[in-house]
Amino acid sequence: MDLLAPYIDRLIEDQVEAILREARSQAEARLARASRELEAMEEEALRRAEAQARVERARHDAQVRRAIKERLLQVEHQVVSQAVEEARRRLREAYREKRATLLPRLAREILTLRQGEEPVRLRVHPEDYPILQKALKDSAVQVVSDPEVNGGVVGEFPSRGLRVSNTLESRLERARDLLLEHFYEVILPGEDLEALA
Repeated sequence: MDLLAPYIDRLIEDQVEAILREARSQAEARLARASRELEAMEEEALRRAEAQARVERARHDAQVRRAIKERLLQVEHQVVSQAVEEARRRLREAYREKRATLLPRLAREILTLRQGEEPVRLRVHPEDYPILQKALKDSAVQVVSDPEVNGGVVGEFPSRGLRVSNTLESRLERARDLLLEHFYEVILPGEDLEALA
């Protein structure tokens, strides 16, 4: 039996070594697979984090752009309001000084809308009534004193149901709207302004 012992010991050692080699090989394969899976998971987590960061950055940038646009619109409205207020003050002064020439001109602008000999009613402030009455010598044009009209003329075309305001205030409002529109085009070109409101 002693003769077989070294052979059996050697056989056992070979089998143990084979088992250990197989175990090491499987462990290395599992470790390599686990390492690849971990790398893939890290890459996927990094891609997701980068995508989320891009979304957050885009959201933040959009909020900042919107805040800037809103502030620009506020400043624009302030500037336009101040300009209109200054223009209103200066126009009132100029109108008081030159209404004898301005009033007939404002009335003639309304009369350009007249169709043929269509009757027209021109409303003016009581202080302006004598000036316009004297300046217009057309029997189809009726000049009416109206304390509600200040600094200009309001024309009425009864046959068409048309009313045209050619007062300093209405002209200022038209100028204000044009100025705002111009600012919008310059400051925020191509923007949907209703979406900002």
